[in-house]
Amino acid sequence: MWARDARGAAPRILSQSGGSQGLGFAIPSSVVQFVYQQLRQYGHVHRMVIGAELQDIASDLAQGLDLGQQAGVIVSDVRPGGSADQAGLQVQDILQSLDGQSIGSTPQAEMIIATRSRDTVLETVVLRGTQKITLDIPVVEDKNSLDQLVDLSDPAKSLVAKLGIFGVEITDSLSAALPDLRRPSGIIVAALAADTLGAETDLQQADVIHALNGKLIEILDNLRAALKEILPGAPGVLQIERDSKLMYITFEMD
Repeated sequence: MWARDARGAAPRILSQSGGSQGLGFAIPSSVVQFVYQQLRQYGHVHRMVIGAELQDIASDLAQGLDLGQQAGVIVSDVRPGGSADQAGLQVQDILQSLDGQSIGSTPQAEMIIATRSRDTVLETVVLRGTQKITLDIPVVEDKNSLDQLVDLSDPAKSLVAKLGIFGVEITDSLSAALPDLRRPSGIIVAALAADTLGAETDLQQADVIHALNGKLIEILDNLRAALKEILPGAPGVLQIERDSKLMYITFEMD
């Protein structure tokens, strides 16, 4: 679920739900490099998870649960049978550290998880009540990720710099793997790219671009050509599909 903090800061790589799952957080350039290398090596991004949902502790949450601290990261859900569950992580555990790094926020924790290799074992220290507990939690690949359906070619060819995205053309085989698509053509946003000079948009991972300023978009070259026609400061309107719903996203070309 993942807006840009400032010019030069990385945009979010967002979870499909819009929440803090998976890579749903603002990320620095180092993580974008990780994503790029994943695209080069595998042709798609391997999403790493531990099977737990994390949430920042707010004052009202701390007071209601009598946590004894006003900030930090709490475990809000543990997927049954997942690696965190098998390692003994529990709901309401408060995350203290991952791999020796003190944890102060959910984005920090998720960044550590997301950039670890599959089967890496994270030494995880949690506070359960007043007791500190150390758990060894393996990082696993999210097999339900849309990324597993994406078959990218050279990522340099997939980058649409003016929008700050890696785009994937919907082929017949990919369309068959995505039966809920309203339209069986367009460009899937496979990932958001940082450190580009592109326009700031509200695009999210797994969005499907169908049109730009009323022009049908089916291949990456069409999208790039249509973007070139938009003058600096002029508005752009993307018609996209998100969660099987069509919507418009507006942006201003830099």
